[in-house]
Amino acid sequence: MGFKRQSHNTGPHIFMTRPDLHLRYQELLKEARIWNNSGQYWLGKETELLAEQLLRADESAATKIVRTEQHIRKTRRLL
Repeated sequence: MGFKRQSHNTGPHIFMTRPDLHLRYQELLKEARIWNNSGQYWLGKETELLAEQLLRADESAATKIVRTEQHIRKTRRLL
């Protein structure tokens, strides 16, 4: 049983030191809700994945742009 626990980072979270990333995280969650409510579940999932990356302290997710051209689908609301 040679399993070793990963060390836990007890320092301040990235949202505490960089409030702009916390704002971007909240924007991504809002975009995901909007996409999901308009029937564009693929785009909602993409923005949720970016928000999760930010939550795990991946700063590069803040500058990524969700490409809508390949995911948007026709729905009754978007006709």
